[in-house]
Amino acid sequence: MKTLKKLLPVAIALSAASAPAMAELSANIGATSNYLWRGISLSNNDAAVSGGVDWASDIGLYAGTWISNLGGGQTETDFYGGFAMDLGDNMNIDVGVIQYSYLDGGGDDQGGFGDYGEVYANFSLAFATVGVAYTAWADDTNDGGAYDEGDVYVFASVNFDLGDDWAVGGTVGYTEFDNDGNNNNGDLNYSYGQADLTKSAGDFGDFTLTVSYADNDATGVGGNNADQVKTVVGWSKTF
Repeated sequence: MKTLKKLLPVAIALSAASAPAMAELSANIGATSNYLWRGISLSNNDAAVSGGVDWASDIGLYAGTWISNLGGGQTETDFYGGFAMDLGDNMNIDVGVIQYSYLDGGGDDQGGFGDYGEVYANFSLAFATVGVAYTAWADDTNDGGAYDEGDVYVFASVNFDLGDDWAVGGTVGYTEFDNDGNNNNGDLNYSYGQADLTKSAGDFGDFTLTVSYADNDATGVGGNNADQVKTVVGWSKTF
């Protein structure tokens, strides 16, 4: 998916900042040495592959789906839709909803994570983007854990075109969990930052180098290695 997304943050932020110009159907594939989601590895610091399909209309409506493997033979599938509008003077707005669904290798709901959905809004001005996402619903299996109804995520990012098909960007984000400190969960709220360097190789896709760090409280969500500096390489291509 392109709205809050994942493997190539620089390319994602740039695409989210511009409304669709014409009705079209596109597909994407990607690979990464470590699937990072808001500063936390969802692949247990292992490699992941992904793919998706997107539809965008000439009036700014869009919808799509995206799938990736996770750690331990698990799979994430996202379904999303929204509306993106060019406001003029390099200003853009993107609002929508997204459902995150998780399955284990046997096709059952992932017991430790649970499905959940967010509503989100992103605003871009020139090279800068700010956004917020609110967890509006979650499976009962989420009760007492992270990613439950009432969670809020905010971020700010900047992206610069360096010329010769190079781009650089940075993102800082903060997640506030509704269950932080409740039910013996300890501290869950955390912040993170990352920097991205992307090189477009034309028909061969885009390559990205990412350096990311989440603060110590991220260990409550992402495990003991969550607060370590992570260096990730990724590739994606859109058809």
